[in-house]
Amino acid sequence: MGPLHNGPTVYFKNGGEFGHTTQSHSAAYSVGREEVESEPDGFTFIIENEIQDGEEVAVERWLDTARCQNTPIIHTSCGKFFGARYLDMEVLAISRQAILRFPAQKAETRRSG
Repeated sequence: MGPLHNGPTVYFKNGGEFGHTTQSHSAAYSVGREEVESEPDGFTFIIENEIQDGEEVAVERWLDTARCQNTPIIHTSCGKFFGARYLDMEVLAISRQAILRFPAQKAETRRSG
């Protein structure tokens, strides 16, 4: 999310682990790699686009797999989400640079829903 050549936020999910790296943000405490989290039993982390206040933005939430229903939003991003399977090789390479720029978890994390 964010301008491709201006440090986009990069989300990842691998098996039951997920997280993201914010490379550019007006709030300095938001920049950096978040803690890698694990999905709790019975829930799956999902990120999808939704229209809010007339803008298409990414929202994070849990899918309650037992009830097959989404939980309330746990975080709303400033921009739209683009899944890796829809990106070309150049965009994937740029996205992967977030790992090199922020190899360690940031000291402070603040999330708002």
